[in-house]
Amino acid sequence: VANDVAMQVAAMKPLVAHRDMLPADVVEKERELQREMARAEGKPENIIEKMIEGRMRLFYEQRVLVDQVF
Repeated sequence: VANDVAMQVAAMKPLVAHRDMLPADVVEKERELQREMARAEGKPENIIEKMIEGRMRLFYEQRVLVDQVF
């Protein structure tokens, strides 16, 4: 198991092990970036929050070890 976890960390290079370890300002900055991108795409405001939740799941999958698919 330890070998598999080490291989996962080496391959995916997560920033942290758990979501709560991510600095709040980094998460909020990403949310705001996603919100601005959705507005630039011309998405309606009532859909933007749902889009952000989906995009944040991807953000966490890429940066948080326990959220990565393995």
